[in-house]
Amino acid sequence: MKGLLGLAACMMPLIAAAEFVVPIESVEEYVNVRMIPDSKSEVVGRLYQGDSARVIKSTAEWHEIEIAGGATGYISTEWTLLVDAIPVAEVGTDQPDAKSTVSDAIATSEKKDIAELTPEEALWALDNIEPVTFSFAENDPERHIGFLAENAPELVASSESEGLKPLEIVAVLMKVVKLQQHQIEELQSQLAKRN
Repeated sequence: MKGLLGLAACMMPLIAAAEFVVPIESVEEYVNVRMIPDSKSEVVGRLYQGDSARVIKSTAEWHEIEIAGGATGYISTEWTLLVDAIPVAEVGTDQPDAKSTVSDAIATSEKKDIAELTPEEALWALDNIEPVTFSFAENDPERHIGFLAENAPELVASSESEGLKPLEIVAVLMKVVKLQQHQIEELQSQLAKRN
């Protein structure tokens, strides 16, 4: 079951739901920003610990982010974390260090009005997400697997259907896999009783 979830989560490029990306806490200094989504691509910038960058879109392995001058670059998802916003200290106040600012932004993201995702909602969302293959450029020989955001169910689509919410898709997959696992166990139990 864990393998199925890992495979499902890794194989689908997703559009980012969060607004900003920050280096994970284990990054000591910075994460390289690359020209294209390839670890061998030219480094066009750095995202330092404590800094954030606005996310344009994401895949399972790369975030496309805004860099200086309105240009864009790519940063690895392995070394970064998506957050909704980074608090900015007011001018003239004691400035917290950058690491604590990022940690505070993550720590204060409390969940409210928690309700169970119903099996019906999860099955409906999964049934209405249509995988497609695509390339990033006309002459790009590499094919990618993903989704068309404008066709995504509201449950997993970001505002104005500009992208997909990765964590929501993982939650839908988790709910469906758990439901299927429960059904498998029930069927196995019924078969065992017949023997």
